[in-house]
Amino acid sequence: MNYQYSELVMQAFRNEPASLVIDGWEVNYLGFCQPENRHKTPLVLIGGAFQLFHSFISDIKAYLPHMPVILLALPGQASCREAKDSACLSMKDMADLMEGLFQSLDLEYVTLVGFSYGSLLAYSYAYHYEMRLEQLILVGCSLDLRHTQRQMLSYAINSVRQETLPQDAEAISQSLFNLNAKSETGLSMGLVEKLIHSIRRLSPEDLRNYQSISARLLRERMGRRSFTVKSLILTARHDHFIMPHESLEVHSLFENGDFVMLDKGDHLVPLQYPQLVFRTILQFLAGESLEGAGTLIGKEAIAQTQERRKQPRFRVQGMAAVVRSGENFQFEGILEDVSLDGCGLTLPSAKAISADFEGTWFLEIGTSGYQIPGFLRVFEGKASFVFFHKTLDDRDQLLDFISNFQDFPLRSEVVL
Repeated sequence: MNYQYSELVMQAFRNEPASLVIDGWEVNYLGFCQPENRHKTPLVLIGGAFQLFHSFISDIKAYLPHMPVILLALPGQASCREAKDSACLSMKDMADLMEGLFQSLDLEYVTLVGFSYGSLLAYSYAYHYEMRLEQLILVGCSLDLRHTQRQMLSYAINSVRQETLPQDAEAISQSLFNLNAKSETGLSMGLVEKLIHSIRRLSPEDLRNYQSISARLLRERMGRRSFTVKSLILTARHDHFIMPHESLEVHSLFENGDFVMLDKGDHLVPLQYPQLVFRTILQFLAGESLEGAGTLIGKEAIAQTQERRKQPRFRVQGMAAVVRSGENFQFEGILEDVSLDGCGLTLPSAKAISADFEGTWFLEIGTSGYQIPGFLRVFEGKASFVFFHKTLDDRDQLLDFISNFQDFPLRSEVVL
């Protein structure tokens, strides 16, 4: 392969990325390689839905002294210039595009690193083209969508519009950052505000791509089989978007795999503690022990996956509540308990109903004046309502509301 840059230079991110058309679709990449490493297998980095090439500057600085580094952007990803809507492409199509690119670049083997959505792209490539992989690293990976995630992706497709981005950006960001555990993770509110600001600035094309990715994730069912490629599955202890036990399930498919839990950070741990991620990945690539400050490995890591993301629930029996969908459909009931993530209700008129309702519902609590959108699940008159569309101000209001009941703890609630 003819790498474009022998060193990390800022001009690389100002220049147009390299581009190849594979099966009618444009794929973009940037390649870095120091001359003494040209014979080594390149490390290919695939970011999440919003991740731009320039966000990998620190990654390149960490890995370039050891091996070639390629940044890859497939159709629909932030740094890809493809103008066509990629919603029609499947995960298998994405794997085929990667394989076509690697063949065009005369790469015999690659090591893939996928982050978040990028981890699913990397997994899909491994599923179909494992023979080209030297090693595989998946950071924050799950093959299934929980009910709440499906509802959030549906909301992104059906309700998020350019004019609503200023409000929706806060809700989207809160699905990625675990604000409930910010004291444990050391989360900076400055980082939260920075992400919110970047989402608010999404262009119409960026928003279309985000919705296309959401549609793909909703319709895809990731295949499962046994793998022999050397792998590292990396999770963060406080990730509440892709929970550690979900990453452990992915790890179980790999016969020659390591599972590592980072004791700090949440889903965006590569932004919060990049040096910890770099150290762990470099240890893995070099075949060294994965032990070190801030990491849990082996039985200790696996044991911690049994810990679920819990928030204190507080009993509020007797308070009237209404859940509404649109203007004409509603259930009236009693609020039983409440937490920062959602609440439990009794809905007498829904005793014959067991359903996960689609779309966004609105909860109104007594005369408190408090109302928040969320997702509704009902089982024979007992309901759980998961808060979703919270702004930071909504979160503060909810904290104030809960503070009225802190003398009456009920139990801990498992996130739905």
